[in-house]
Amino acid sequence: MNVGSSELGREAGAAAWTLPLEDIIPSQPDCSITRYDDIMAVDANHRVFSSGSLYGGIIIGGEPDPDGGAMSIAMDPPKDDVQRKAVSPAVSPANLRALDRL
Repeated sequence: MNVGSSELGREAGAAAWTLPLEDIIPSQPDCSITRYDDIMAVDANHRVFSSGSLYGGIIIGGEPDPDGGAMSIAMDPPKDDVQRKAVSPAVSPANLRALDRL
């Protein structure tokens, strides 16, 4: 990494810490959530950080899908719990290790 990009990263990080949450625009990569603890906090708080299309959904830009979409990624609990339960075995640690050996 060159010095210029390192400095840019520090500046973006400093700006992100001072920006009020309501002013964060997810499509700006310099304000993205990237640290593990932050990702877990966002993932666990679906009432504030909703994937549901009624609250903006997962698509940056455009209009929300009034039907709510059928993909689990575009749903919040408890609606997506059934779909997550169905796909969880496929991505279990044992199955992922097996895929890694292919």
